[in-house]
Amino acid sequence: MKIGLLGILFFVNHSLVIANSDYILIGKMENIVFTALPGNESFYENEIIAHLCNEYIKEYYPLEHLPPIYLVFGDDPLAQPILEYENLNGDSWNERIEVKEYRELGVRIKIYNSEYRTRTILKLLDYAINHLDTLKAQRNEFLYSKEKNRSKTLNEARIQKILNSPTSANIHEVMQLKVLRGLGRDVPQPIYYYQNDAFKFHNDKEVYLEINRLYQIINIPKVGHLIFETDFSFYFYNIHTQMLSKKYTLNSVNNLYKYDPFELLRYSRRTNQIKLKKGKDKIKLTF
Repeated sequence: MKIGLLGILFFVNHSLVIANSDYILIGKMENIVFTALPGNESFYENEIIAHLCNEYIKEYYPLEHLPPIYLVFGDDPLAQPILEYENLNGDSWNERIEVKEYRELGVRIKIYNSEYRTRTILKLLDYAINHLDTLKAQRNEFLYSKEKNRSKTLNEARIQKILNSPTSANIHEVMQLKVLRGLGRDVPQPIYYYQNDAFKFHNDKEVYLEINRLYQIINIPKVGHLIFETDFSFYFYNIHTQMLSKKYTLNSVNNLYKYDPFELLRYSRRTNQIKLKKGKDKIKLTF
């Protein structure tokens, strides 16, 4: 594989659906379907990971006739990854999946941790491709066996063994690909690239910030960017001085608005104050 820069990713094909009473975004890239929360950076990150999975399949399994690949992203840091042969929702009897094609059975990978997602998913994907019959058989045993303790998902011990195994040269190679990200019309040039499970923010001189998690980016026109690593911690980058602030932490975060993105209300050049909104909460920042 030739390692190099990939172009800025755009939405390939996405739709808004309701699952478990929460709004989620569903994106599709060829044979890969992925989920994300609307309004923050998760869609772009998950789209990038789907893109890298697609590149991995095309490079190392080009002749395989694979079922759909479902990448489902959760937010519980303590939950374990799931690998199974199922539909997008993980429930063959759930008719709430409005799009019929997402009811089709396929490789379903659900991951919760917010760091090192690409490496985890590629390891599980590679295992699934090479053990597809095992996953199918396990699901059939779950459906038709009279034993109550049967599970349709790969057991936790096996998953941990896969994840703890050395990273293959093929996975390592795909993870070195750089995927660029811009902010649309206001900031058309890329402000970070995603590589090796890290977000690398850069200017024309250097990489000035490297982080493994990214919640949201707020562009302040002609001033700079607020880079939220989480929903309560952030940096400020000044585009004129090309200086990055220290890491700031919000004093309090309302869990009621956990999934609401930050919204820029106002920036005052005179007071150097930024006013944000998250849900019904209003936040003032002064630099």
